[in-house]
Amino acid sequence: MKRKLRIFFILVLLSLAVFIWQRVFATSRDSLLEVNFLNVGQGDSILIEMPYQNQVLIDGGPGSDVVEKIAKEMPFFDRKIEMVILTHPDRDHISGLFSILDTYKVDKVLLPNIRYFDSEKRKVLYETFKRKVREQGGKIIFGKRGQRISFSENSRFLILWPIDNLKIKKNNDYSIVSLFSFGNMDFLFTGDISKRIEPQLFPGNLELKKIEVVKIAHHGSRYSTSEFFIKRVSPETAIISVGENNYGHPAREVLDNLRKYGIKTFRTDENGKIKIISDGNFYEVIPER
Repeated sequence: MKRKLRIFFILVLLSLAVFIWQRVFATSRDSLLEVNFLNVGQGDSILIEMPYQNQVLIDGGPGSDVVEKIAKEMPFFDRKIEMVILTHPDRDHISGLFSILDTYKVDKVLLPNIRYFDSEKRKVLYETFKRKVREQGGKIIFGKRGQRISFSENSRFLILWPIDNLKIKKNNDYSIVSLFSFGNMDFLFTGDISKRIEPQLFPGNLELKKIEVVKIAHHGSRYSTSEFFIKRVSPETAIISVGENNYGHPAREVLDNLRKYGIKTFRTDENGKIKIISDGNFYEVIPER
């Protein structure tokens, strides 16, 4: 009996030690931002972890394995994601979000208000996803230019696209484009927009600061990321979320233009998961391999 009690108390102490160290580790990260470009193959999924365990997930990739990848980044006791952004309802962006809704409590979902669909499959996915969000008690917000969503004094999103009442048939061009600022750091997330949208992202009254990091649109497709866009945004670092594909992503001309302007470029198919850590003034890029 004494031996069993001793083992029991040892297990309790070990569990307590693990919990304390987990909290110490979490506290040590409380002042830092982590942006994880997850390696989900041919698709997009980006987990933003702000100070004090505020998380935003942009897209969910093509499959349910995104849940396992996110679990490696979030504390085991944190079962809530403050906001999910669905940039647009392509399978390689939306599919994994169904598993996310089954696994985590999601407070808010930001998505484009699409009225015209270029595919019946996309329409079904989009409507099914909205229905599931509502069933799970999440709040749906339709994204449009000019919206500002703040999580703290120095952590905020500015929505650059789409404009209100957009009427086009290419669903990629409904993609939510957001500028995320953390202190003096700026990240531009572009979904799958095409070159035709890029000149419209920056109205004359938008004072665009230096962009440190840009997520290259549409996995590096030749139909996106024009030289005009690269010069206008002038990023220091570019991230391409891409996997094995038959589309020629990323296109040679996109890679050549990024190289031409001296932009450091990382790819999930070559670098694996790409983590960026920042204190709001400086940042470090940490490839998985």
